[in-house]
Amino acid sequence: DDSSQPAPNCILDPGETVDLICCLTNRGSVDGVGVSAIIRSENPYILCSDSVSNYGDIIPFEELEGTPFTITADSLTPAGYEAAMKLIFSTVDGYKDSTTFSITVGMGTHFLIWDLDLNNNSGPQLQTALEANSFKGIYTTEIADFLHMLDAFQAIFICLGINPYNHVLEDGPRLDSLCMYLSGGGRMYMEGGDTWCYDIPTALHNYFRIPEEYDGYDDTQSIYGQAGTFTYQMNFTYTGENHWMDRLATYGGSFFIFRNSSPYYRNGVAYSGGTYRTVGVSFEFGGLQDGTAPSTKKILADSIMHFFGILGVEEEQNEGNLPRAFALFPCYPNPCSNEALIRYHSPRKSTITLKVYDVSGRIAAILVDDEVAPGSHTIRLDTERYANGVYFYRLEARNKTFTRKLIVVK
Repeated sequence: DDSSQPAPNCILDPGETVDLICCLTNRGSVDGVGVSAIIRSENPYILCSDSVSNYGDIIPFEELEGTPFTITADSLTPAGYEAAMKLIFSTVDGYKDSTTFSITVGMGTHFLIWDLDLNNNSGPQLQTALEANSFKGIYTTEIADFLHMLDAFQAIFICLGINPYNHVLEDGPRLDSLCMYLSGGGRMYMEGGDTWCYDIPTALHNYFRIPEEYDGYDDTQSIYGQAGTFTYQMNFTYTGENHWMDRLATYGGSFFIFRNSSPYYRNGVAYSGGTYRTVGVSFEFGGLQDGTAPSTKKILADSIMHFFGILGVEEEQNEGNLPRAFALFPCYPNPCSNEALIRYHSPRKSTITLKVYDVSGRIAAILVDDEVAPGSHTIRLDTERYANGVYFYRLEARNKTFTRKLIVVK
């Protein structure tokens, strides 16, 4: 509970002092009489200023909250640090036991995956792909424990599954919280074979700007990315549980990002016209088969996060706080409309060039052509006068060349 802090967010941030409430459940067959607990920090960053909690009597299979502990995270705690803690509890008649747990300090939580698929085909693969791109997050099959802190997650992924293992969403408190999250500027991905056209739509569906087209047939085979979007040049063979997928349409500023190859229909839609961003697809991420780049699940997961405007954990730096090597990073946002930020690393004083090219190979802009100091550099690219389409930006330094793609969408 950080409600006493200037910017409460249900997260223990570096430098904050918060109340921590721990729940205990009696799994035994006799009463726990006069239960109390002591919390101990097993790490160098957390200080326990009020380390005792009282629970009273706990009958078998009852869960009780104790009185709050008070803990403080040192201001130098790295964001995303997993602080190990130990809870030692006892009863007045001499029973004693302990357990360990961890607290994540700072945001450190790029994503939350809510996996409702009965056979969990996509959720774990999404988690693997996101973590391979240095994003940090949480996987869960029950979102109830996180409803009070959804704003702590930069993006939420919802996996609904494919018939006969699919979950049907229904309006209620959980979806109300997710709608509030998007209304506040959240980012959300949702997948499901029947959720868009066969199932009854919910209030949450409205945010994706995907109108009911029609329920599909047994014909989802190859899935292609859409030119002019962040999926351009992606091409996946699909081998999910079945191939009956909803066919999608757009309205109100949403746009297509994926289509079936043959027969031709759309099965992926994105929206970025308001304060929030969404991606909705009718196939399963877990059913995509990796090909050659950019047609891999890892690159797709990274592209979705960059469409959401979310960057992963930065490249490790050495003890002198300088980059270890030259590097060119994905620009933000991408796709962009009026401007984009391009970041690169130089490990030493070097002469570099950073240029932008259109698809024909013509130079659209020269951003850097000079000697630069060692460190991390960020350049602003003005794309207000650029036509819609695909561009490439290239960094050349000491016989090394790095190229990345930029998409302009007005």
